[in-house]
Amino acid sequence: MGCALIWSIAAPAATPDRVVVVSSGEEGVYADVRAAIHLELDRAGIGPARRSAMQVGAWQSSGQAGQKGLLTVTIGYDAAEKAAAPTAESPVYVTLLPELSYRVLRVARSRPAPAVLYLDQPLARQLWLIRLALPSARRVAVVRGPESSALRERVQSAAE
Repeated sequence: MGCALIWSIAAPAATPDRVVVVSSGEEGVYADVRAAIHLELDRAGIGPARRSAMQVGAWQSSGQAGQKGLLTVTIGYDAAEKAAAPTAESPVYVTLLPELSYRVLRVARSRPAPAVLYLDQPLARQLWLIRLALPSARRVAVVRGPESSALRERVQSAAE
């Protein structure tokens, strides 16, 4: 996942007093990402006494949202949506989220935009896979909607 990148990108100017990892799910990739984040937090000197992990529902009822000195790291869309609410004031770092979903969250948030580590694969890698799977194909259709129309130029550029 490149979690070594998480702390270097997400770190505010000063080390936060506490970090809460808020997850949309408990098993599978959510558990893997949570474990990797905790490992990197340990390496950054933020041990178990200064961090917590919880599901999005428990986090909402915990009263931790927006507390001073708290960095919230989210895993998945549900957690990101709740943590990036327009009333949120503490810094938020979003993981395991597609770029288009992040754009929707940014529009809804009035405070500074959360930092993000996208889930999406780069367009060049996606096109490479298409070429590998369909070597004789000369044209590929891309289905897009209102939210993804801005990606048209990027897709065309990556395809050339």
